Amino acid sequence: MEKNQDVFNSWENTCKSWDELFAPPGRPSENDIKNFKKIVYQRVGLNQKDRLEVLLLGATPEIRDMFAEDKRFRVTLIDKTINMVLAMTNLMKAKSNNEIWVISYWQDTPLKPEYFDIVISDLVICNIFPDEHDLFLSKIKEMLKPGGHWLNRVYCIDENTKIRSLDQLIDEYVHGEVITKEDVNNFRSTAGLKYWDPKSKILEWGKLLDEMTNYRINGEFSHINDNAVELLTRSYNLVEKFNQKYWIDTKDGTESLFKRYFSIENVIRDTTVVTLKEKGYYIYDLKK
Repeated sequence: MEKNQDVFNSWENTCKSWDELFAPPGRPSENDIKNFKKIVYQRVGLNQKDRLEVLLLGATPEIRDMFAEDKRFRVTLIDKTINMVLAMTNLMKAKSNNEIWVISYWQDTPLKPEYFDIVISDLVICNIFPDEHDLFLSKIKEMLKPGGHWLNRVYCIDENTKIRSLDQLIDEYVHGEVITKEDVNNFRSTAGLKYWDPKSKILEWGKLLDEMTNYRINGEFSHINDNAVELLTRSYNLVEKFNQKYWIDTKDGTESLFKRYFSIENVIRDTTVVTLKEKGYYIYDLKK
């Protein structure tokens, strides 16, 4: 299978609408950033005098803000296109002069071995097809110094995940006074699980789009509940921007993959999403 180029194209087209479209857990929450910080400072020590090399997979503004004003860290970020990096840079709250930008696929990056103290990624491995997992993981391990850490936020199918029909989910989400950005994100994320194949581990968003068209009449969504119309309309627009295939595994399967290259030092579960009964979100502290 070739690189998931379609996913990268989708991200490039969508990153300009990052603030408008996305809410946690689809992007890091304030609590996620606190957890990232906690692990980083536990690993390097608060009194570290040497500059530490951090590699960021992607250009997530919330994570870059975390390091922007701390001169003990020099950040190298890798992303596929300069347009993605520039769009995300415009969303940073803090401006950084200690970043190095590398335009490359993560698994092909030409950076030197054993250079980085820490690698950080946020919902990244879902963009990598299974036949490139070994290449991707071995590349991260190669770039880390001996004993270095990869802080990796992921989602997975866990014991709390409950796959429901679209009708069930609509009924769950339409009873508030208004449909929020969070509602749209969580509805879309949970609805897509119906089209996850446990054998291939691939989730196909296009199949969700096809099902959602059943609620349209003459090109417009129709439902007896006005909130349902808004929920379907906004969710469809979000799914349409990511009408691609993504990889997702069970929690056990995800951990088995990581253990082929790293030891799992710590796992932090995002408990704020438990009541949603969709995917589980975890930060893994992985040691080389």
